[in-house]
Amino acid sequence: MTRRRRGFIAASIVAVLVSGLSLAHSATPLAGPFHTVGNQILDANNRPVRLRGVTAGILHEYPYLSGPSSVTDASLNAARSWGVNAVRIPLSEQFWFQSWGCRYQITPAAYQANVATVVNRITSRGMLAILDLHFNVKQSTGWCGAGQQPMADYPRAITFWQQAAARFKNNPLIAFDLYNEPHDISWNIWRNGGGIVDLSGYWRVAGMQQMYDAVRGTGAQNLVFVSGNSWADVPPSNAYLLTGYNIVYAAHYYTCPTQPPPLGHCNTDPYNPAPAGQRLDMWTPLSLAQPVAVTEFGWPDDKSPTYNANVISWAEGHSLSWLAFIWNPDPRFGLITDVYTFQPTPAGIPVKNAVGLNL
Repeated sequence: MTRRRRGFIAASIVAVLVSGLSLAHSATPLAGPFHTVGNQILDANNRPVRLRGVTAGILHEYPYLSGPSSVTDASLNAARSWGVNAVRIPLSEQFWFQSWGCRYQITPAAYQANVATVVNRITSRGMLAILDLHFNVKQSTGWCGAGQQPMADYPRAITFWQQAAARFKNNPLIAFDLYNEPHDISWNIWRNGGGIVDLSGYWRVAGMQQMYDAVRGTGAQNLVFVSGNSWADVPPSNAYLLTGYNIVYAAHYYTCPTQPPPLGHCNTDPYNPAPAGQRLDMWTPLSLAQPVAVTEFGWPDDKSPTYNANVISWAEGHSLSWLAFIWNPDPRFGLITDVYTFQPTPAGIPVKNAVGLNL
């Protein structure tokens, strides 16, 4: 999520209610490594896996582990007690590399060590850590500011994934999310990369196939998540599917990207994630043949549970994995009230109820 953003849950899910934060209950540890067969994710014992989790932390904006953080041991204990079995961590190139002529507040070695610490905190609790390339710079333009770009930049995204995959490939509870939310690019550019022109001028972007190949070139067999085009709203057609294996296609969905109605620029039926003709239903045909996960969704008012409940109900009804946005205190999309008690916000209640299915 980074567009400057951008009835309660079905009875079978509501029945699973997790109360309090007692560590007496925890989700069953996942058994990696994972692989895909048909449209399913399978664990090391060839059992189908449903990922029910959250995006957490702000390592793409704040590179340190000190200060307020939602990826502390205490926070991850709380997530685990809810039943969370997968945590997606947004990262940024600007800290991973020492950029040309640009100076950031942390060295690449220190940032990469912090990422490794967070990964260990997640995977040591039996949860899947999904490393998400969330922010990047435009290397060829000489611009030092990082953020959500139309696509990952070339060649640094290739180097990023070569380094990240080489470092983490031997951890069976790691997955790689190639790029957060591609947008305003053609499907050929999305898949194969190339040159684009925007307000900063001409620059080159890396395609999903190129980044996937960079991961596999290290010998990594881990799951690779591939977000769709148009802010990850739209799935690829068969003509643009990647060549490879252990691939999960990733959908993001926000019917109100910035503010709730009547202030936000919302879809016709903002509380419903997939009425006839709207976008989330577009993923159904692909999900019948390929693994698909809804890796981001949320509602820009933490006091309202309806939208999150409806998206979860849709994903569960289609037997899809899902990760809610975001396991941070946030007056808009926050799922928790604070980083001390980790109580669910109203928007977080249906998430807590549903991840309880993992307990």
